[in-house]
Amino acid sequence: MARPKKSGIEYFPFDVGFFRDKKVKLIKGEFGAKGLLVLLHIMCSIYEDEGYYKSWDADDCYLMSDDVGCGCTSQLIGEVVEGCVRRGLFDETVFDMFSILTSRGIQRRYLRGVETRDSIEIIQEYWLLDNSDKKDVPTGILNKITFRSQLPERNGVNLERNEIDCKIYSQSKVKDSKEKDSRAKERKEEHSAASGKAAAPAGQKHRYGEYSHVLLTDPQRDKLFADYGELETLKAITYLDEYIQMKGYKAKDHNLAIRRWVFKALEEERQRNERIQPRQNKSLEQAVNVGKEWLDARRRAAEATGRD
Repeated sequence: MARPKKSGIEYFPFDVGFFRDKKVKLIKGEFGAKGLLVLLHIMCSIYEDEGYYKSWDADDCYLMSDDVGCGCTSQLIGEVVEGCVRRGLFDETVFDMFSILTSRGIQRRYLRGVETRDSIEIIQEYWLLDNSDKKDVPTGILNKITFRSQLPERNGVNLERNEIDCKIYSQSKVKDSKEKDSRAKERKEEHSAASGKAAAPAGQKHRYGEYSHVLLTDPQRDKLFADYGELETLKAITYLDEYIQMKGYKAKDHNLAIRRWVFKALEEERQRNERIQPRQNKSLEQAVNVGKEWLDARRRAAEATGRD
């Protein structure tokens, strides 16, 4: 049996100015040396396992607590991860949407580490680099990349389409900045609630959908109604709720998921149905015509027999 292809890399370049980086210094200032130790363990885990990203949930806090040791509790590790996301060491949008830890720098270093491979597989939704920028993705490496999607009916995309998506993603970062402020406020309220303080009513999330998977605050729901209309928003909630039920999809922020890909998926589905419907109507019309011709032939045959 052939050995499975390795996604991760054996080593990664470590910048000598790492500890002077402002973001890293802020993590040390907030969490002490243990914060730096946790950060380094996470980075090593990213490069060793998937190479350019790491899926993260509450269980990983416990697992990494056991790996790191040195008195680093699961609670501390969870706080360090949130701090790294807040400081920009990991991309906040991808983390909130998919519970994935990654960054542009990590992805650049990963590409340099696998440039000798014959093929490189990348998950499209996690990708942050601009494929049209040769400093980000050299042409020789770009030709080896195959993109696959984590979202429904998005696999098999080509590089041209992905480059467009990446540009759209980059442009949307400006729009996301306002939403990031809102998410930061929500996380602060949740942290206060975990500490025994009552969270503000505006930050309380309610469950929506038949399977009650979709979590939205009242302001988020009202803003979706205002931006997209009540009917379209309810369709999007139903779509996401059923997708979570079928696929086990995880997202830190359902409001952002709805805005970033659910409405787009619904629109693609609508356009696909519009393309299919005329073909179905044409096929039905052809079948009816064939039936009519067959009946006419039988009638003519019967008339000819009667005359004989």
